[in-house]
Amino acid sequence: MNNTEANDQPQHILIVEDDIPSRQLMLRRLRNSGWSVMEAADGPSALTIIGQQTPSAILLDMGLPGMNGLEVLQQIRKNHTSLTLPVIMVTAFDEKDYLVQALADGANDFVNKPVDFSILKARLKAHLDLSATSQRFINLQARQELILRGAHDGIWELDVQSQQLRHSQRWLDLLQCHNNLKNMSIAQWIDRIHPQDQQHVEQFIHDFIANPTSDTLSLDYRIRREDGHYLWIHTRGAADSNPQGQLTYIAGTHTDISKDRYQHRVTGLANIEYLSDYWLSIQSLIPEHSISLLAILLDHNASTPDNRNHYRAFMTELGQFIHNKTPSVVQLGTGKDPNQLLIFIDKSDSDNQLPAAIEELICTLVDEIIHKYKNILTINYHCGFLNSGERLADFEDSCAAVFAAAEHAHQHRKHIQIFDKEMQNTFNKRKTIIQKMSGAITHKHIQPWLQPIIMNGTTLVGFEALARWEDADLGRIHPVDFLPLAEESGQLSMLTKTILDQALHILSTLIKQGTIHEQIYVSVNFEAEQLVDPQFENLLESTIDHHDLHPRHLSIELIESNWLDVNSALRERLEKLRTQGYKLVLDDFGTGYSSLSMLNQLPFSTLKIDQSFVRRMLSEHSTCALVKSIIAIGKALNLSIIAEGVETLEEEQFLLQSGVNITQGFFRGRPMAMDVLLKWLEDHPQGSIKEQALHR
Repeated sequence: MNNTEANDQPQHILIVEDDIPSRQLMLRRLRNSGWSVMEAADGPSALTIIGQQTPSAILLDMGLPGMNGLEVLQQIRKNHTSLTLPVIMVTAFDEKDYLVQALADGANDFVNKPVDFSILKARLKAHLDLSATSQRFINLQARQELILRGAHDGIWELDVQSQQLRHSQRWLDLLQCHNNLKNMSIAQWIDRIHPQDQQHVEQFIHDFIANPTSDTLSLDYRIRREDGHYLWIHTRGAADSNPQGQLTYIAGTHTDISKDRYQHRVTGLANIEYLSDYWLSIQSLIPEHSISLLAILLDHNASTPDNRNHYRAFMTELGQFIHNKTPSVVQLGTGKDPNQLLIFIDKSDSDNQLPAAIEELICTLVDEIIHKYKNILTINYHCGFLNSGERLADFEDSCAAVFAAAEHAHQHRKHIQIFDKEMQNTFNKRKTIIQKMSGAITHKHIQPWLQPIIMNGTTLVGFEALARWEDADLGRIHPVDFLPLAEESGQLSMLTKTILDQALHILSTLIKQGTIHEQIYVSVNFEAEQLVDPQFENLLESTIDHHDLHPRHLSIELIESNWLDVNSALRERLEKLRTQGYKLVLDDFGTGYSSLSMLNQLPFSTLKIDQSFVRRMLSEHSTCALVKSIIAIGKALNLSIIAEGVETLEEEQFLLQSGVNITQGFFRGRPMAMDVLLKWLEDHPQGSIKEQALHR
């Protein structure tokens, strides 16, 4: 028989017995049973052996000379528990009075003299097995704690019946809590969760416990630290149930995911969600009306991936520089757009105006970092400022106001604009537009007006659908006023869908009535983010089918963006759309950041020359040369070319002579609502253009 632990390490038994014949007998019998055996004749010798090589178990004689068995046991238990080192007392008949004390002092078991070896071996094996199991558990727990410490996770346990949570020290460290919060009720835990997440988490936990459909859980939410600021936490766990299927115990981990959720993917700085939560947390930490906001609106030429990496480095360095060099700056980060920097300034000790020293210092710091990157990036900036006294009702409004001030500075070529009472009306109108927009989209108050697209100055080939909004209270709202707000408020996708549906409905109606040729198409603007959406193809197919049209009836115009990524997903989607028969147009060619790169990498069939070039091409030699270059590029790539913004006969003739045979602009037709469009079509049956007049 070979007695070893589960980890295959040999088991060493220490016999502590002063009687030599008895000791030798036990030694032989145990060795014959496969154990490795050590021996000691007295207590001090036994303690020396234990100090040098801890045995797996000890057979300890009660009646040792000098230092008796009880005293030896008490010394052993100072360093070794009954689970890690079993001690079996060997007692004579007249020593039974000491047995109760021995068990109280930590003895695991006892055998009487003369020793029955079958009983001794059975008890010894049982205690060795228990000790080995305990040691495996201790080792496993130590490894788990090491893994969790390396993963920076906190451990939690929930007793479902008592509704009490217990948390590890790592969790308390994450929340900066004291040990008295190691145990808390579910209600105390929920109370720390961000107001926007509380209801969701509370309902999730209630449903998980009341109607368990799974034995695991996973959810993300924000939770308040002791200092008032928030962390993003990913909580996962597993549950035990009783025979009736009711949950009894749940345990798992909390992981700090703030870096992923609170960091802007482009700039690497704190994102707008973090700034919003920071704003919420400082209400109780910094005196009311003491935080002012400074917005920096940046304009740059970061178009290539390398330049975008440089821009990220620039923003990171700029943020650190401003934070470190300006004591009154308590927080900063990126706005909703990567070209926005938002700075929190503590004005507790200042008057209610922007201190000139702060303005001068921050602008000096910005100029210094811009100068450092001058050989890599071209960067300009404009600032907006919101006094603490002018602070609006909530962070979203305050943030929108300060960036509106920065945009105002940009439009009026000013270095900085302070948000004041005069800007309040404009801001209120912006807010009203955003609030009304959802209803306007749903009820189709925002409609497509169609502008004719003409070939060779004589033949209608298509229309461009341009969004127009007539509001009962605000009157006509210009696209310049509501389209950026649609994107800012996250409603652009919904707006695009309704414009697409309405435009195809108009086209289908005109074709079925025989008012226009069956080959006429309508052009609708999309952003790249919309094109790569997994549901985009289904949206196009269902809308086209609903109106009994063909993909050739739709021209997809891609709007350039400062941060448009020419990636494989976009390329594959465009190639598939072109194969299906859709026309693909690169809109406003020449005004974006990566037009040439996109033409080279993406399968466009048409490029559109921006109207800003068309309007200046006959008066500016450089613009004329640029237009001719664009035409040459299009011809070289075998692309169709459309020129938009054509307002005069001279412009049209110049473009036709230069090789552009498709034009769009006020000269042939403005964007028109359905009733006006029908009148225009009556004057131009089947799209035949006979007059050379300006139609207004």
